Amino acid sequence: MGGHVFVVRGDLTKLYCDAWLMPTDNMLSIKTHWYKDIPGVGREWKPGPARGDWKRFESRVMEVADWPAGEPRPWLVDVGGTWRSEVDWYMKGVREFFEKAAPAVRSGMRHTGSRLKPLLALPLVGTGGGGGKKKAGYILNDLLRELYEAACRFDVDIALTVKKGQDYAAAINARNSLGEKGVGIWPDELTREFQARAGELSERAKRAELVLFLGAGVSAGAGLPRWKGLLDVLAKEAAVFQDMRIEEERILKGFNALNPLDRARIISDHLAEKDKDSKKSIGRKVAELIGRHRCYCLSHALLAVLPVAEVVTTNYDALFELASQYARDTAPRVLPYQPSKPGSDRWILKLHGCVKEPQDIVLTRADYLRYDERRAALKGIVQAMLITRHMLFVGFSLTDDNFHRIIEEVRKAVKGDISGRRRKRGQSNPFGTALTPETNPFIQKLWKGDVNWIDFQQPSSREASWRVQEIFLDYLASISTSLTAHLFDRAYDGVLTPSEFALRSALENMVASVGHDVKKLPAWEDVERLIARFGGQQPARRKEPSRRRVNHVLTEK
Repeated sequence: MGGHVFVVRGDLTKLYCDAWLMPTDNMLSIKTHWYKDIPGVGREWKPGPARGDWKRFESRVMEVADWPAGEPRPWLVDVGGTWRSEVDWYMKGVREFFEKAAPAVRSGMRHTGSRLKPLLALPLVGTGGGGGKKKAGYILNDLLRELYEAACRFDVDIALTVKKGQDYAAAINARNSLGEKGVGIWPDELTREFQARAGELSERAKRAELVLFLGAGVSAGAGLPRWKGLLDVLAKEAAVFQDMRIEEERILKGFNALNPLDRARIISDHLAEKDKDSKKSIGRKVAELIGRHRCYCLSHALLAVLPVAEVVTTNYDALFELASQYARDTAPRVLPYQPSKPGSDRWILKLHGCVKEPQDIVLTRADYLRYDERRAALKGIVQAMLITRHMLFVGFSLTDDNFHRIIEEVRKAVKGDISGRRRKRGQSNPFGTALTPETNPFIQKLWKGDVNWIDFQQPSSREASWRVQEIFLDYLASISTSLTAHLFDRAYDGVLTPSEFALRSALENMVASVGHDVKKLPAWEDVERLIARFGGQQPARRKEPSRRRVNHVLTEK
């Protein structure tokens, strides 16, 4: 069946994967941004001595041996060419990377053990400091062909990861062009029905009607535990069963029979007994356990690039915030902690608290019961979005008690179940769409008429279902994102069509023919912003005349 090639906008060093390509040259020179932020590495890190085959120029790939446990492992690849280097020279380095890294990962060096297929990631090689910056478009075209061949040959998934908006637009365009030339860029699992449903969501996103609601299932793709798994870990940390003189099997059975909210209460009490000075020790312990995870997963990155300004999550972690920062160039606002942030065009509402604010974490029954008095304003924001927007649920089971209360109040506010009344007339008007890797007919029946379902369940395994959902998100991101950000970037001439060349030429001629008087008009600022969206020069900030200058002019008149 072969793997899939994902196109991702983000920071390669923070992507949860099994192996990744770290660019270097034949002298093992490495830019510090590839390792300085990784815990246990730091700015002073140097790779080990070069092997003999590297010194003899017989190999351009070397595994990094001295690397922190628990971190995605890099492989050094010599892609440090010059402006004279041919495109195929870079491709040979990429080929050798997959020839060595893919078998090693498949033989047991897995980091993302929960994925169906290993995930290998790489940047747009040679276009930074590798000498190929001016021919990035030609490198990109050949690189994508190499990646699809490697995905098929080694049966691995691959994430081509880029940082800039114009790089992402160029990569999506190049991948689409490859599909037009007969390469199967989308696997058979992405059916026509899935593509049509993605098209509907994309149109909503482009009209600013779509909001995201993210649950624990999204962060599970980055190795974080789900709620039950988190409670199990916390129970061990709190030594809940240490003093009970009963058979271990009976203890666990009785504990697991409790409602999760009550399990959390017992854990909280045990932790409080161990730490008399802290009334919020369970929140602090949750923050400690989850805060260790610094890499976001594919789903985080693919969702982050969507043109959606409003996001709600029940997750405590900050991984989607991190993915958003690299997908949109600016860090999002986090409500209720950062109600305003200059330059930010997205906010994320943390319904159940955040690892950065452990005292606010909602986990026990008491936390849920006190929710209304402490977070009524946050609940109101969600209710307003349910009424005025279309909510896309990802990784969320729709079984949360708080969310049920929120929905019920929305129904009362609009005088009953409007969607139910419309169903009687054959007019369904659901408030959201839920992506689910597992079919649960009873939950779907409970939400009938309120939520559309996109079901990715595969007969082979749950892991296969999650992978199809990731491919769906890749497709959704590719059709929802602006594909013009590279139009004015000469480095990507290699991926432009004749029509795009003609458009760029016409726009450049128009800008060149306009006089200075026209460029002083307020409307010209909108033209400059349009050109900037196409990868042209950013509009210069116009200086406001000083008050002293204005007074002087008025006095003269």
